Amino acid sequence: MPIQTIDLATTTGVTFNGTNVTEVNLNGGTVWPYAGIDVTTAFVPFSGFNVFDSAADTGANYSVSEIQVSANGSKRIYIGHKVTISTTYFNDTPIAAVQVLDSAGTTVLRNYHFGTSGTPWETINRNVGSSSSQGNLSESPAQAAALTYGVISQGANQNKFTLATSTGSNDTGAVDGIALPTSPLTLGNATTPQSLNRSYMYRETSQSQANSVTFMRSPVITVSAGQRVRIAYIMGNRSQAEGQVQDPNDTLFLGII
Repeated sequence: MPIQTIDLATTTGVTFNGTNVTEVNLNGGTVWPYAGIDVTTAFVPFSGFNVFDSAADTGANYSVSEIQVSANGSKRIYIGHKVTISTTYFNDTPIAAVQVLDSAGTTVLRNYHFGTSGTPWETINRNVGSSSSQGNLSESPAQAAALTYGVISQGANQNKFTLATSTGSNDTGAVDGIALPTSPLTLGNATTPQSLNRSYMYRETSQSQANSVTFMRSPVITVSAGQRVRIAYIMGNRSQAEGQVQDPNDTLFLGII
């Protein structure tokens, strides 16, 4: 039997015999995905799956990744999007939904669905220079929290997160978002189909600077250590034959503070 060696501190996607592995257990305890990670002092990358599709806007399923956090108290969830491809407009990355689950991953405590025009999330309206190191942002969650945030609207603004269907550029974005999830999103690669006329959240990256980042944040919520943040996204709508694709460990980041 072939042996796969993985780093459980950084792994966001594992396959075995062509099947997505959504959880690794050791002696009865879950050791992956991302158990008990401190996302209050530094941002952690969470997007582990690429779509290799040469369509103008992909119709592929959304992938779902998760971080089990160690935060407690009244907090906000912060998501950062970093530009990693030199042709910047290829960096558009749709996010369809964010869920907060209980520690078992079976009960939805918060269900943020971006499929309609209104959302309680907020965004900054600027591009922030960040780290060129893989898997890192120069900004801490506390520094991201100190920035100025405003409402999220429909459109394609280059400096902030917006709600949209279609991005208007080749090899970027998705056709639609997903239907309102009524249960925990299914972890893994391409697990969640698109739904007609549903929007998604994304950052228009045309003319953005390399390694720049934009942040969005949730309303204030109460979190407890062990709860899980689960996110549906599509990353890398570009075939490998076409050249550089987004880095799954250096594009989307999660922080809580």
